[in-house]
Amino acid sequence: MKVLLVEDDVDVSLMYGSQLELDQHGVTYARTAQEALDLMEEAGFDVVVLDILLPGSNGIAVLQELQGYEDWRGTPVVVLSNLDIKDLGVSENHLHDLGVKQYLVKMRTTPGDLSSAVTSAV
Repeated sequence: MKVLLVEDDVDVSLMYGSQLELDQHGVTYARTAQEALDLMEEAGFDVVVLDILLPGSNGIAVLQELQGYEDWRGTPVVVLSNLDIKDLGVSENHLHDLGVKQYLVKMRTTPGDLSSAVTSAV
């Protein structure tokens, strides 16, 4: 499965990405919202793992952008954020409408948990 991992913290992305790779997922890394959108234009992905707090933009803007393009609209998203969903200011229903299959909080999510979420998102 082809995974786009959008995370600005290099150590965090390598920790989670290494597990995804061990579990036989192909991982492409993006550090910013714009880099993620550029990569989406270049290649299709089976699932996007998306941080909410990104430099220059935020994950909600990326989600809205993904929904704006027919080719990307059906791409499942797993949010992996430091923010708890209640602190986000967006309802779970709205996130679901934006393609979010699961919302995970980093401090409560092991790399194995993320890999399972990615597998079940598709």
